[in-house]
Amino acid sequence: MGNIFKTQIACNCDAIVIRCVECIGKGWVYVHELKENLTSLETSVGQLRGIKNDMMKHISNAEREGKKCSDEIQFWFSRVDNKIDESNMLLKNRQHQIAKLCIGGCCSTNCYSSYKFAKKVDKRLKEVKDLVKQQKEFKEIAIVALPEPKVAVPVGTTVGLKSKLDSINSYLLDKDVGIVGIFGEGKVGKTTLLMEANNNICDETNSFELVILVNVSPQSMHESIQNHIGQKLGYSGEDWTRKSLYDKAVDILNVLKKKKFVLLLDNIFEAIDLTEIGIPQKKLNMDYKVVFTTNSKRICSQMGAQKIVEVEPLGFEDSWGLFLNRIGEDILNADSEIHDLARELVRECCGIPIILIKWAKEMASKSTTQDWIDALKSSKTPLIDLEGIIDSKIAIEKDDDKWTTTLGGKVAATNVFGSPITDKTVRELPQYAGRRRITSRDRAAAAFAREAEDGKDVKAREYVNWLKMKYKDEHSTIGLFYNATGCTLNFSVYKDWHGYFNEGLYPKTVENGQWGVFVHMHEDSIVDRGGSSGAIVYSGENGFGDECDWMLAWDNPSVVNQARTKVFTEAREKNHFQYCWLIIYGLLSKSGRQHRDTWGGCLSDISVEDTNGPFLTATLSLSLDSAN
Repeated sequence: MGNIFKTQIACNCDAIVIRCVECIGKGWVYVHELKENLTSLETSVGQLRGIKNDMMKHISNAEREGKKCSDEIQFWFSRVDNKIDESNMLLKNRQHQIAKLCIGGCCSTNCYSSYKFAKKVDKRLKEVKDLVKQQKEFKEIAIVALPEPKVAVPVGTTVGLKSKLDSINSYLLDKDVGIVGIFGEGKVGKTTLLMEANNNICDETNSFELVILVNVSPQSMHESIQNHIGQKLGYSGEDWTRKSLYDKAVDILNVLKKKKFVLLLDNIFEAIDLTEIGIPQKKLNMDYKVVFTTNSKRICSQMGAQKIVEVEPLGFEDSWGLFLNRIGEDILNADSEIHDLARELVRECCGIPIILIKWAKEMASKSTTQDWIDALKSSKTPLIDLEGIIDSKIAIEKDDDKWTTTLGGKVAATNVFGSPITDKTVRELPQYAGRRRITSRDRAAAAFAREAEDGKDVKAREYVNWLKMKYKDEHSTIGLFYNATGCTLNFSVYKDWHGYFNEGLYPKTVENGQWGVFVHMHEDSIVDRGGSSGAIVYSGENGFGDECDWMLAWDNPSVVNQARTKVFTEAREKNHFQYCWLIIYGLLSKSGRQHRDTWGGCLSDISVEDTNGPFLTATLSLSLDSAN
């Protein structure tokens, strides 16, 4: 029996020795460090997972700023996920593999199996630690994300614009056409047409790589266009924002000269040099198009447009079709009288789509003849009942015949108040009795002293209050000005920075001693601050018989309160203001709620009043106490 016991001990010892030799021969060190490496692997995996989660949070925040995860980080994330999964598989077998160890972890009951497992653990541990170390070397986790090169935009109903759109689409495909100008009155559909062109380029298969749609900011045209283009090209951050216009133009040029692109500019209010923006000259890049909208055909020519598209108000049939589409035919077919009234109402809208749509919405629930009679009567003042949406063909009337309102130029607007003060008027005054020669300074003095004669100032203010009551729109601007210059003031030019200023909304002529009233409509833009900012210029003579211009300017933004409304005025030599609008806008932005200017014997005062919303009042006169 003792021999048997000795034999078993000998056999067991021999087996252990053999296994130990195997472990030593095949990597004893892996097996010996297995328990420690498993613990380190579990710790390192937890650390790596935490680092990844922190980076994901950082990237999520960066994405809100328009950035995206870099390709390098995305590859790192994929490796992290892979190594964490592989490590977890090894850790799941942890207890089973540790149970195989013997002799204090220096050996295993299955040396070869433990060796292979321990070697995998050692390799994963090194890989996980490498990933942790690699993370510390990343310079950028998130980078600026380039916007989609072609982006369709929401666009309203288009009626009567198909032929115009077809023309624009054909010009975009014509290699001999580089610049296309679209012009027309306010609210006739120029912006809609431009957005439709944008969507067509995005939807159809073509060779254009990039489409850039910009709503131009009037106060900083060059900068707003460059910033929109820069964002599309991936330029952002404070470093680029601080660059000069020239340096930005260089950056833009170096990208665009290699691309086939379309640049769509909405609301160009004065001609600009596209090369100053960074648009390449044709000799550098023949494969691009520029399409812009403006109120002026002259600007189309100044911008070098090879093709010019005029957008006009809708004809009656198109207007009627749009109205029917929005209101439905059931109400109109139910009563022939309502049908006839509806057609008359459509005629009163002068082919302006937005007015037609607003009336259709208003009348969709009206089913009595009297409702439609009242609507037709109200349509005589569309600027009032339709949130200030008006057009150049709309004139103003009052129901009691003090004022008249018609459309389509049937009756001229009565926006001038008071009888002219002429030489004959002045000679009838006691202080001028027997005077052989009446000068402009005499007429100016007489007018200045009689601004309230016969209640003309009250009538003018009553008219303004009527407009304000009906508008209920504090973002459009109503102007009231008095002519005490001693001469006739003739309209010269207006300037739209925000909103629009169309014919019929300002007097063409204001005689000495008369009050004039104008309306400048606010406009909700695609991207900018909206409101009403503009200027109007009247020409006349100073006290020495020299031709000169009086200019009134205002800034009534829709995004701030009334206390921020600003005004500015100047009198200068004839045609002075047509060439310095950017300077004028800068002076206006630094002005306040009242301003006075004297120049060359001319005097002009302007201020803001706040009665149920801001409106401006001004007096244009001569410096009667000085020869200047």
